Amino acid sequence: MNEKVLFTSKCYTWFAVNPSPYITHGNEATPHQFPWQVGLIMTLETGQQAFCGGSLISDEWVLTAGHCAKSVRSFQVILGAHKVKEDEPSQLRMTSAEAIVHEKYSSLLIHNDIALVKLPQKVNFTESIRPIRLPSRSDAGNTFSGYTGTVSGWGKDSDSATGISPVLRYESDQIISNLKCRLQYLVVLKATNICMDGGDGRSTCNGDSGGPMYVDGEDGAPIQVGIVSFGSRMGCEKGFHPVFTRAIDWSQVHPLDYYYGVRSSGSRITNGNEATPHQFPWQAAVILTMATGQQAFCGGSVISDEWILTAAHCAKDAESFEIILGAQKVQENEPTQIRITTTNKIVHEENIQAIRLPSLSEQGNNFKGQTATVSGWGKPSDDATSISPVLRFESDKVIGNLICRLQYLINLRDSNVCLDGSDGRSTCNGDSGGPLYIQDKDGKPTQIGVVSFGSALGCEKGYHPVFTRVTSYLKWISQKTGIALRP
Repeated sequence: MNEKVLFTSKCYTWFAVNPSPYITHGNEATPHQFPWQVGLIMTLETGQQAFCGGSLISDEWVLTAGHCAKSVRSFQVILGAHKVKEDEPSQLRMTSAEAIVHEKYSSLLIHNDIALVKLPQKVNFTESIRPIRLPSRSDAGNTFSGYTGTVSGWGKDSDSATGISPVLRYESDQIISNLKCRLQYLVVLKATNICMDGGDGRSTCNGDSGGPMYVDGEDGAPIQVGIVSFGSRMGCEKGFHPVFTRAIDWSQVHPLDYYYGVRSSGSRITNGNEATPHQFPWQAAVILTMATGQQAFCGGSVISDEWILTAAHCAKDAESFEIILGAQKVQENEPTQIRITTTNKIVHEENIQAIRLPSLSEQGNNFKGQTATVSGWGKPSDDATSISPVLRFESDKVIGNLICRLQYLINLRDSNVCLDGSDGRSTCNGDSGGPLYIQDKDGKPTQIGVVSFGSALGCEKGYHPVFTRVTSYLKWISQKTGIALRP
């Protein structure tokens, strides 16, 4: 048994069959015992339907497994349910087509098996619909080994069952160390996984995928530490350890994706200030046209007379770009503006100037403790429906990656740089690709970062905004553009 490496994810194809009653060897929950529990009926790209679990982690986000959200056309999200196949007065059902799957999710090895589903509108919390808390920054190094974990879901009750449970079930068991769990799963088990014992046949099963596993925090409040991921192909009752994705590793992170739909709305980078006209003459706006014909918005910076620096996720799927230079009110046509295609060179004018890149000698500088400024037309708040009509900026302290890594863990690299952002001053959707700069020793602005990602929980939640570190890519920029680097 200890050499077994076969594994399977816990999703379940939905055929409306007569189900047996429970999570394998589990207990029936009392109605609304787990108000954060979510049921997900997925319509796949093939037209087939499948079922997974999930957890409500805010008023507009559901946390689930990556394999539950991959190749899905739409989700029916069921909140406040006990009998998931019936319509109960406590239930709220809505349809979503928006999900974020971890960019490094592997269906082959089931690595980074985590995703977020965005609700079409914010939900009001009730006795039967309430979010669960995620681990805090101080829990970053906690393995939770030895804790009692509780998992809930509507998954199959046994290996012979032909459908999911009609009522919500749960089971509590001890969390074991990854060292012990690895004896069964070897190559597929990573530090980003967490396991329960399951030795007596108490386990998760098909249909439980994406559901939450929680522990009681020091204050007695439940904290979600895992997401149902996979188990043994030998069966749910064979005594193999059920495996979960650690909830702390990625659920608070996602790229500050370009903003679809350029419409007038709020007024600023989150909790920032309005820039004076042409205060940032290197600022570029980038309107992207996708293969679908849809348009999106990102920021960028002028770094030479023919090159704009922006984020990779802004450019990856774009077929063409409209570059707007010299703008203050990006949604209006101002006399100072130049609007061009990516094939045209940039002519330097009073209102359009290139920003300087760091010198080669600064490649080892982490800029920790320095005041840096970020600018852009991104959303002014989490509630805003579009970008800012005027250019905004915010200045904050650069923090060390050690502090930043407590929030973002595996997602943070040495090639990132972070701002504090703890008081809600942050970047937001639409700021992606924009510049972060410092005043260099000679007083000249020098770009050290490109807006990359932030917390999926919102722009105003006090999480550190994360940037791509320009000094890590100086040679790449020079090789691709021909820009001469300062020694």
